Amino acid sequence: MMIRGGSIVGTGPGGFRSMNYCVNIGGMRVCHPLLELGRDDLRAFIAGRPCAVRDESGELWREDATNADTDHFRAFVRHEIVPRAKGRNPRLLETLTRTMNLIAEEDDMLSSQARELLLSKVRPLGQLPSEGFLVSPDMAQVERPLARRVIDRVLLLALGRDARIETASIETCLDGLGESGFVSNIQGNLAVSYNKNGLRIEPMDAFRARRKKL
Repeated sequence: MMIRGGSIVGTGPGGFRSMNYCVNIGGMRVCHPLLELGRDDLRAFIAGRPCAVRDESGELWREDATNADTDHFRAFVRHEIVPRAKGRNPRLLETLTRTMNLIAEEDDMLSSQARELLLSKVRPLGQLPSEGFLVSPDMAQVERPLARRVIDRVLLLALGRDARIETASIETCLDGLGESGFVSNIQGNLAVSYNKNGLRIEPMDAFRARRKKL
């Protein structure tokens, strides 16, 4: 589950992880040293710095106007739900941070394993990602949670990085692994089929054209 726009939408375990403390962006190491500090702590820190610079309105920081608009679901959570939860558990921030850090460590490990499988068990069907992919029959022996991550990446490559991969599409592909004669249609008008060579994920037009030649 994650908050997107004004609603709650589904997500994988990675949606619950914390941000990385340090990331490499274009060869530059970028770190986030204040991730575990809350909003009040950050404001107090800025206000206590004698060298802090105020803007033309005398403010020490800029506030996004939507942060106060509870018509936006994230603002509703921040102003209505979080204070109530902190009333039950004053150490809520610390607890959530610790949990999200643990999830992040496991997410990084599984992502690394999925990346290795993607490179060793999946090959493109053409020169362009949009032409589809062939997933090795061996993937049927991989634990489903890990295979799910691999299929998610395959579909993201096939449909484009901005696509929102549907859980139903991933599960359909997983159900087809190892099932000879399996054929189905998923989002983006992709055809999913399985034979002894593996699971093919390709545009429906390509699938139909190939079947006509058989």
